[in-house]
Amino acid sequence: MANMTAARAKALKEPGRYGAGGGLYLRIRATKVWVQRITVNGVRRDITIGPFDLVSLAEARMVALQNRRVLWEGKDPIAERRRGGVPTFRAAAERTLAERRANWRGDRYAEAWERTLARYVLPTLGTMRVDAIRGDDVLRVLFHEDLWNRKPTTAQRVRQQIRTVLGWAQAREFVERNAAGEAIDGALPKRRRRAKSHRALPHAEVRELLAKVEESRSRAAVRLCLRFLILTAARSGEARGARWSEIDVEGRTWTVPGERMKAGKEHRVPLSPQAVAVLEAARQLRSRKGCDLVFPGRSGERELKDMALTNALWSAGVGERATVHGFRSTFSDWSAERGNAPMLAEAALAHTVQGVEGAYRRTDLFEERRPVMDAWGEYVGAVA
Repeated sequence: MANMTAARAKALKEPGRYGAGGGLYLRIRATKVWVQRITVNGVRRDITIGPFDLVSLAEARMVALQNRRVLWEGKDPIAERRRGGVPTFRAAAERTLAERRANWRGDRYAEAWERTLARYVLPTLGTMRVDAIRGDDVLRVLFHEDLWNRKPTTAQRVRQQIRTVLGWAQAREFVERNAAGEAIDGALPKRRRRAKSHRALPHAEVRELLAKVEESRSRAAVRLCLRFLILTAARSGEARGARWSEIDVEGRTWTVPGERMKAGKEHRVPLSPQAVAVLEAARQLRSRKGCDLVFPGRSGERELKDMALTNALWSAGVGERATVHGFRSTFSDWSAERGNAPMLAEAALAHTVQGVEGAYRRTDLFEERRPVMDAWGEYVGAVA
């Protein structure tokens, strides 16, 4: 219907598709919309030009003509139109974060993501359109102030975040290739991989260490949190974030919710009498502000900082020999020397069991772990 007129288009009411020439159609369903049908690389596709009440027949024909010219030049009119709305890297990062936040373990992970981007990436790439970012731009970020060699773990995280954001843009056809992908591998110097383990104190020295911590100038919350962490073989973030609502003192059980666990799964911890004694001592720390934290920070409303526990080790004179995370290795060594089954230590440490064994294990061995943790508590000692 190449002889379509504005008057006839206005008069049309019945649902259907009415040709207006040059691949342009007036499509009538619940509303009336101008649509152009084109073929790109052998694939028939429709481009929505606009609603009838906002776009005149003459305007629709002009847009259709421009699309045919783009097609004649060997380009995809749909991709070109999307390109006009290409976001900056900052905007793409915000949308990527918003879409992924729900699947991440709590807000702290998202906040760490934002901090890394703000510090290392956005000053260089933030205002650039994602389709303008090239491999050289990504390398400028990775080698700024020698980040790649000076802070290799951070550099890897930065690259992965850039890659994730550009992957989001690629999936939406804003970019054709990911500039932070494999294409830049050849420009990144290889680093020798070194086995790295956390410094761990021999288990025979733990009781003496805790006595020194008690004599130090560390705050009560810090001293108690460190002892609780050691007695439960917990990670720093799990112990510092412990809530009274997670504790069953009578049942001697601490249930850590999945969002605060590395593996994302709920973890039950059998509490030894010594660990319960720590909790009893911690009751006097309860904030008047209604905070549920077992070991609150100075404000009484926020968690202790990670460095607070590390500083306590330095105050006790073992900072060069031990790390907070290393006490998990200390517990593991003690358990092995005591002759406990390896799976009990792995379950106590909340390690994810891989392979066939992990696929078939349906229990957390909670009751089997209780005598192990009781023995560990007796070995470490109660609150002084």
